[in-house]
Amino acid sequence: SVGLIVDIDDQGCVLRVGPTDDGSHEDPTTGEFASGGLEPTPASCARSLDGRQTMNEWRVKNYRTIGLFVFEPIKVRKKISMSDGFGGCIPSEYEDDIDLADVVTDFPDLRIFSVRNGSFQQYDRSAESWSPVTYDEILGG
Repeated sequence: SVGLIVDIDDQGCVLRVGPTDDGSHEDPTTGEFASGGLEPTPASCARSLDGRQTMNEWRVKNYRTIGLFVFEPIKVRKKISMSDGFGGCIPSEYEDDIDLADVVTDFPDLRIFSVRNGSFQQYDRSAESWSPVTYDEILGG
């Protein structure tokens, strides 16, 4: 529930979109990117936002990072190694709760946004509080 807010400059920036985890990955043999997402039409982009249940996925290029967007409670995927039962280990992932303080520490140079009380909010690191912010203020940063 921590995602990037990006600004895209041209129509070729958005490559694929989807309202779920689309299984995007890099093919280890060819190095090519593969995605289960859809072509970025107005309808598929709207569906990726409006139809999101747990996560959504956008594949983009040539973007400018604006900041982070957090949904509370804040959850992230963590990697672990599990026993395979035969003396070896297999890699796995699980979802875990983290505190806003962890996000602030892990991303010291990025602005942090959320939706609170029905409006966009920006986290003020020095005051350790949230305050309303407009869409134009988010992009103008």
